[in-house]
Order: sequence, then structure tokens, then C-alpha cells
Amino acid sequence: MSGIGSVQSFGILRTKTFVFAAIAAMAIYVLYHFERFLIDWSHPVWQHYAALGVFILTHGVAGATAMILAPMQFPIGCANASPSCIAWWGASMSARR
Repeated sequence: MSGIGSVQSFGILRTKTFVFAAIAAMAIYVLYHFERFLIDWSHPVWQHYAALGVFILTHGVAGATAMILAPMQFPIGCANASPSCIAWWGASMSARR
């Protein structure tokens, strides 16, 4: 019976990996074709952004933090892999409340 469960979880893992790879490919495509100015520092729009530097930096850091911390809301796989990580995360979350 455990063999059947492992086959199903492997299929889900493969599908999930494919979905995330497709999303990453789409994000890279959009970044390259439509948001090229974010990569190209010589683009004229950066003259406008220079005046807003601190606010844009703060917004970017907050957004990156949210994107990094979002997967930590779903720690089931991490709990099985490293229980000490979950213990640390739980202790830090309970200390904030």
C-alpha cells in the first residue's frame, strides 16, 4: 500500500515542478521583453527612478521578503526533511505574538 502512495506523490511532485518551471519561464520572458529597463541601467527611465531611490529600494526589499517568506507558510515538506527548521520557525513565530 505504501508503494502506491509513493507513486502518486512522485506524480504530483513532477507536475508541481513542471508548473513552477513554466511560471519561471514566463516570468523570465516578460522580464526580458517588457521589463528590460530593470536590467539595462542605461535606460532613460532610470533618471526618473533616481529621485525615488529609497522608496523603490524599500518596496523591492519588502516584496522580495514576502516572496521568500510565502513558501514558509506551507512547511509540510520542510517538516519531514528538517524538523529543526520547523522548530526554529515555530519558535520565531510564537515569539512575535
